Amino acid sequence: HKHPKTGAFEEKHAKPPDVDLKEFFTDRKTHLYTLVMNPDDTFEIFINQKVVNQGSLLEDVDPPINPPREIDDPNDKKPDEWDDRARIPDPTAVKPEDWEENEPAQIEDSSAVKPDGWLDDEPKFIPNPSAKKPDDWSDDMDGEWEAPCMPNPACQIGCGEWKPPMIDNPKYKGVWRLPMINNPSYQGIWSPQKIPNPDYFEDDHPFLLTSFSALGLELWSMTPNIYFDNFIICSEKETKAALEQGVEEEKAPEKPEDLEEEKKPNDSDVVIVEKIEE
Repeated sequence: HKHPKTGAFEEKHAKPPDVDLKEFFTDRKTHLYTLVMNPDDTFEIFINQKVVNQGSLLEDVDPPINPPREIDDPNDKKPDEWDDRARIPDPTAVKPEDWEENEPAQIEDSSAVKPDGWLDDEPKFIPNPSAKKPDDWSDDMDGEWEAPCMPNPACQIGCGEWKPPMIDNPKYKGVWRLPMINNPSYQGIWSPQKIPNPDYFEDDHPFLLTSFSALGLELWSMTPNIYFDNFIICSEKETKAALEQGVEEEKAPEKPEDLEEEKKPNDSDVVIVEKIEE
């Protein structure tokens, strides 16, 4: 769309469709894509002659055809004294005298008792007595061989130094902080004042496109070997209908043995851009 004041061209993107389009890019088949723009400033997008998206050129494209009447003043700056803090620490609050910040979050359970049968002097793991040194082991190359360790079968209850389990400390309160209160000086979220948009214009009839002599296609996809050709731009429904009929007639019946041959580099998708005359 050409800006009538600046002369700059801007891309307009249709709203996302409600239809999942993934299958059309992964089924390795030829498809017919059609864009129809109507004199009442509406558009329709077809795939294989079925509507997948439609809307208004004035309401369903992004960015909008018509820019906002007002914009933020780029020269307006937030005052230094502007207070946009909704809540602040309570300056009148005082830490309670019994608040102890140095207490740990967990402490040993003083009521816990070491289980009967706990072996303090036994290791938790011992060398595996059934392990054998490999025949190809070289002490000079691989170092001194040591048998791999295994859990100590004597440690049915427990082994090693016994320590009582840890529990939450009932005296723990953590670091004391000032409670938050509503800021009596709160002024709200600051925003710059509005000024008239110097580039504002109002195009009530975007159907009347600027003349063009080229057609570009921008496609982002992770699917390789997608090709488009056979583009046609027309203003007669009869021309579009004839081409659609021709594409349908050229589609070959699907055969399992042809699956690998369906989408060779020579295969293509057909795109129609139709602008209906008023």
